[in-house]
Amino acid sequence: MFLLQVLWWRTAASIGWTVLLSPVFITLTSFIASFDFLRPWTWLSSLLGILSGSVISGLSFHISCMTLLVTFMALLFAPHHSVRLVTPASRLQYILSVINMRRAVLYSTVTTGSALLGWQFASILTNSSLTYHSSELGSAVLNERHLFLVLFAGAVGLAFSTSFFMHNMNVIHFPIVQQAKYFRVRSCLLAMCVNSAMSSLKLLPYFFLAYYLILGQSMKDFTKFMFFCHEDPSSVVLNSIWGILNLSLAYQTWLCGCLTHILLSLPNLLHKVYHSEQFQFPIETNVEMYSNKCLHHALAADQHPHLLYLGHLDLYLLASQQPLRRTLIYNLTQLGGHALNWAQLSKVCLQRLEVLQQMLAAFNQRTIASAPLRQPSGGGNDLIVTDISHSAFMNGSTPGNESKSKPLTLSSKLRNLRFVKFFLDERPELSSRALFVDAQCHIWTVNALSHLASASFREDKYGVMQKSLASILEIMLLLQESLEKHLKLGLGSNGNLSRASSAVGCANTADCQTVHAAVKSALYRIVETFGKHLDSVELSTEQRRKIRMYVEYKE
Repeated sequence: MFLLQVLWWRTAASIGWTVLLSPVFITLTSFIASFDFLRPWTWLSSLLGILSGSVISGLSFHISCMTLLVTFMALLFAPHHSVRLVTPASRLQYILSVINMRRAVLYSTVTTGSALLGWQFASILTNSSLTYHSSELGSAVLNERHLFLVLFAGAVGLAFSTSFFMHNMNVIHFPIVQQAKYFRVRSCLLAMCVNSAMSSLKLLPYFFLAYYLILGQSMKDFTKFMFFCHEDPSSVVLNSIWGILNLSLAYQTWLCGCLTHILLSLPNLLHKVYHSEQFQFPIETNVEMYSNKCLHHALAADQHPHLLYLGHLDLYLLASQQPLRRTLIYNLTQLGGHALNWAQLSKVCLQRLEVLQQMLAAFNQRTIASAPLRQPSGGGNDLIVTDISHSAFMNGSTPGNESKSKPLTLSSKLRNLRFVKFFLDERPELSSRALFVDAQCHIWTVNALSHLASASFREDKYGVMQKSLASILEIMLLLQESLEKHLKLGLGSNGNLSRASSAVGCANTADCQTVHAAVKSALYRIVETFGKHLDSVELSTEQRRKIRMYVEYKE
């Protein structure tokens, strides 16, 4: 029900605005493409002549067809958006994820749709079709300029659809500062247009070279065979030196690529803006149909990642910026006088942080256990004992005897090849990154708990939150300890993640460091609010020592 009321409606709204904005970009690009730098007054008079009924009707038809194509491709991209950044563990998994069957169908469909966009745009520019009737030859003649624009638009569509996954353009990012949709779109439109212009400009020389060497003659032969047409002997062949040096063709081709890239980027931008907007969940409700749609249900919706992220975003904004909604958390229920709202929210939040802390502790322990151990040198010989040789020694055998008793199979020999290991070996920093796939939710959770704890010092009349203050401090201190140990192992550092991101195309963000900074900020926020009152909180001796370091600003 939530998916129907919120997510699908937001998708429909983004596509609706795509339908409204696409004709504006198409019309502006058509006017810019027809601009004559040498004779601007002639261009202006011809532009006024477009206002005639026949030209307007033809232009409206092409714009309507292009808008329908953009809408269709926006619907194709919509299911592929995600709030989670999926990072493959090896290079082979990354390659297979890019070229799997579902995405291959999307690539081919978007390439075909982009070529049709180029077809319609070329018809607007040249005021003709792919073929035209020649009175001199008495048969249909191929319009190679039209074919060139169509092929380049298809190439732009193929490049965009592949980079959509390779550069993680399908990941929805939530802004730190919440803005109205209008201001977010307005601030991103210029950057989107500049990016489209640069992408088209970078692809243009490679496409000219491919058309000159391979693509030109084969596509012309295919088009002549399919449309039963011939080449015009009086026109300049584009897959030649003179054809490549045609500046007007290069200018129109670049504009065609810009428009195609913009029409593909626009629904992606609007989809992200609409789906990253805050949704206010009810904290408590007496309506039966909304009984399972409260905030604590959204915080525990692990099967619906988008719902999970919207719930944590709402919790963070509630705790930091909405005092009226905070009072609902601190209040007691009318029946029984229990702090039911706080109990439900705190249980989900503390459990999520506890799961992350346990996963980090187990991962750190495995990493330390599997690391090679160097013993002190004796007699000038360094002895390096790994977990493999140690287990072999405990079994009463040596690595040499084990290799003799168990000869390597063909698959083992292939896996030991350096070329094969380059694609199959798992990167330890990428497996570490999998722990922080929901790092943004953990950051929101930590900040929300600290803001709620700080605000409770003034707003919590019944002492609802102070009863859980010991549990909050305990899990935050344990999480900070695990994060620091993880960083000391070198798995969550920025350098490792940078190399990992360049290897498999993931975003270059140090999630472990960000979570660690958020935990420290949250602890400082609580300590600054309560101060010496924390001495009465039941904590262990080690945890009291750490809290004292925060009080003295030594952490």
